[in-house]
Amino acid sequence: MMLAALPALLSAAQIADAAAPSNEARQGDFAAIQISYEDPDRFAREWGVKTAGAHLSTTRNGVRNKPIFVTVVFANCTADADGRCDVTADIVITDPNGKVYAEHQAVEVWRAPAPARNLLALGAAQLGLRVEPGEPLGGYRVRFTLHDRIAQRDLVTEDVLTITEAAGAP
Repeated sequence: MMLAALPALLSAAQIADAAAPSNEARQGDFAAIQISYEDPDRFAREWGVKTAGAHLSTTRNGVRNKPIFVTVVFANCTADADGRCDVTADIVITDPNGKVYAEHQAVEVWRAPAPARNLLALGAAQLGLRVEPGEPLGGYRVRFTLHDRIAQRDLVTEDVLTITEAAGAP
């Protein structure tokens, strides 16, 4: 598993149509979308495009021994008196048999000045999932429970990543 940071901002209208119901959540104006992708460098370049019509290369399908990455984008966290948000996530991955595959608690998503209102911010939490030989193939359920620690409110996003055998593998 890998955790890394990729902070940036994008208009909600630019990716609103791309989100499936299972990977997005909202409580009042606090909202989040879970996104998965294969190439972190490409994703970072695409995320950095600040014009209307930006395209994000996302996927819910991966192959054994090749990482697939998952992160969340969010909007409208609550700022403290100093104008800073404190958003963390508990992340649980279950394997195709329903067994907990990995679990991370209180992962930093955003501990910085509040992003502009109604714009999606890319959280610092980036999880890499690589299914190795001997581990089951199929649907890996990834669940982010986001905690806006200032407002004491939580959001849950969940998605299934389907992992198959690599082409030509024995």
